Amino acid sequence: MGLELTFWKEQKSYNQQAYINLKKEPVSVQKNFEEQPFVILQKLRNEEVSLMEEKENLTSLREELKLRLQKKILRKQNSIKKLRAEIKDLKFSCYELSKSFRQVHN
Repeated sequence: MGLELTFWKEQKSYNQQAYINLKKEPVSVQKNFEEQPFVILQKLRNEEVSLMEEKENLTSLREELKLRLQKKILRKQNSIKKLRAEIKDLKFSCYELSKSFRQVHN
């Protein structure tokens, strides 16, 4: 039973994406130990190192994605604040113009 993970990773330029496909096959330890125990141990160590590297890469990718999401959230929040301020200014401007218009027609 193997493990297969597929990710899309956005590159620095906005129109490029990299396809990351990770597939790991577990080391099978034969029950009757036909291979020498040293060879089996070495394969297990290699698999452990490989899995640790994969874990580190995935952890790094997760943190990078979290940071990107946080940046997008902050940008959206700032955009909303700016739009609210603009709307407030426009409402005030409309109110003042309406008040001036009523004074002229009275």
